[in-house]
Amino acid sequence: MASRRAGLVGAVCTVAGYVLGLLVSCHLVPGWGRWYAASGSHNAEAFAVSHGGWALSSSPVDLRDDLAWAQGGVQQVWGLGIPFWRLACDAAAGLFGAGPFPDMPAFGVALASAAWVMLCVFGEEAVANRQGLHGAVLPVVGEGATAGRPQRVPRVLMGLGATAFPLAFPPFIGLVGSRFEVFEEVVAYEYVFGLVLIAGLVGLARRPTRWRYWGLCGLAGLGGLLRPTLVFYGIAVVVAGALALGTPAPAGEPVEAGKGHSGSLRGWVRAVGVGALVFVMGGGILFWTNWARFGDGFEFGHRLNVQRLYGSLYATRFDDPYQQEPLGSAARELFGMLFLVTKFNGPDYYQTHIFPGQSPTVRWREVYLTTFDLSYLALILAGWGASAWAWRRWWRERDQAAGPPSPALCAPLVIGVLGVFSVLSAVPLLGFYLRCPVIASRYLLDLMPAFAAAIVAGWLAWGGWWLGRQGGRWVIFASALALACWLGWEISQADSAYGGPQVLTWAEVQTRERVTPLKVHVPRSGSYTSPD
Repeated sequence: MASRRAGLVGAVCTVAGYVLGLLVSCHLVPGWGRWYAASGSHNAEAFAVSHGGWALSSSPVDLRDDLAWAQGGVQQVWGLGIPFWRLACDAAAGLFGAGPFPDMPAFGVALASAAWVMLCVFGEEAVANRQGLHGAVLPVVGEGATAGRPQRVPRVLMGLGATAFPLAFPPFIGLVGSRFEVFEEVVAYEYVFGLVLIAGLVGLARRPTRWRYWGLCGLAGLGGLLRPTLVFYGIAVVVAGALALGTPAPAGEPVEAGKGHSGSLRGWVRAVGVGALVFVMGGGILFWTNWARFGDGFEFGHRLNVQRLYGSLYATRFDDPYQQEPLGSAARELFGMLFLVTKFNGPDYYQTHIFPGQSPTVRWREVYLTTFDLSYLALILAGWGASAWAWRRWWRERDQAAGPPSPALCAPLVIGVLGVFSVLSAVPLLGFYLRCPVIASRYLLDLMPAFAAAIVAGWLAWGGWWLGRQGGRWVIFASALALACWLGWEISQADSAYGGPQVLTWAEVQTRERVTPLKVHVPRSGSYTSPD
């Protein structure tokens, strides 16, 4: 009991230290009391929802850049996920008699929640070996693994590596340390949400049950409220989670040990169908809120927002030559912007020769953040290859398994599920941005959860191969050291063209321009007869 209490305290301190260190080092909380976002759109939306509406204002005078006029009011276009989260934080603060919860600590709470889930799932390997929560015999991917000999230190390193790598993902650290306006804030929350989905999938693969699968599908269905591109991740969760439930026996045949976790084929299909339905219900909430705010369930506001970037405005409303870009040159440009960028163009949106492979076709491009390089590509491909190998091994040995799958982190099913999630989410995102008329560095960071999952799969497969082999513990130790050095180098290279975060005090928030709730009469004709 004492060791468990000590482990719990250690885990809490680890998560708190990580979150506090990130917020301070990235200047999201540069000083006490300076922790409010410069953009107030999310807070304004939270205020509107708490008062029974969606619109930030009913006056066209309050339209600003990137806001939209729809359904008789001013609407923000960044989704409702963060405003709902802010409302939850405000409600929790209200229980202690405190006022509105600050923006940056609210992000810190979300990040702490994701870090805790990751530590519970990936750090459980070390805890289990220390406290004997389950057996020490943990089958691994490698052919020559010694099953009967505990390898506590290598397993600890594998669990810590799988936990620390996604949490210290260099593009995410660079994003948090950038200007962190509303655009970057949404992508940061998207990555945090993606980490929760990754941890949920790994937990499902280690201990598959229908209720876990249904709960994970329901959570994934709500992702679109945070950012529309999370819908791709949600679909990947539904499919990868279905595979994690196991391969069932055909209908009518007895269920033998190792034949699956959902019983017959009919039971497995029923479980997957319920999961898909739960996911669709979450998407239905997104559809309804879009209809209520913009008059169309498939409209997210990005074709209605007002802006002074007239090239982008025209391209997203009418026509753009890049939509007819040949597939080969579009793929070269996307590859170059993903992995070959060495300089920024900032607000010079139509600059040429920004990165290798850039097409000469006119396109709105904003390269202002460090994203990925070729080392990521090598690790991603290795992770996908390891996942394919894991699936081959799992399929070959599933009939010989004497009981349920191993709960080990390096079990083939865990690695395979991570790979499927990564591929199924990355491919549609790459296709979506292949000919998108506008492209920015932050858009490419939508791929962070997919790439992180692939690299974690490769890390677990690499550790699983060496675990129990002659000299394997030293190889794992050296690999963990190399991973830490690589992370440190990549984080040190993170840069942004626009500087660091702009964070305000409460006094500055109160003095900035506010959206007014003034009621304005709109003529039936739709136009005004005079400037007054």
